[in-house]
Amino acid sequence: MRELSVSLKEKLRRIDYVVIVAVLGMTSLSILTLAGAANASAAGPRRVVIQIAASLVGLVMAYIISLFDYDELLNHFTLPLLGIGVGLMILTVIFGVGPDETSTNKCWLSIPGLPFDIQPAEFVKIVF
Repeated sequence: MRELSVSLKEKLRRIDYVVIVAVLGMTSLSILTLAGAANASAAGPRRVVIQIAASLVGLVMAYIISLFDYDELLNHFTLPLLGIGVGLMILTVIFGVGPDETSTNKCWLSIPGLPFDIQPAEFVKIVF
């Protein structure tokens, strides 16, 4: 794995500032768009706060993920990740639920105890 003890100067040299500016710009634009639409909805301000929190969590997670050498991880975990991905898709075919009662699109998994459903295909995209 890549060294985690690389100096701060070396880390700053490796940063792709174009990507950072693009990510921060798109994140800001999404928050501004949501804030503009918040005036039309009673739950709007809450959604803006949730979007800001989710954006911050996403940025922190992106930084943490950037510390790992993903090529080395994939070399060790390719088969288990593929097995989990295929297993999730099989579970979706068997136990999948739709966004509402009338939908024939059964692409979500409802996990007891969670207040939300998950869409396994999004995780499988990352694996493949």
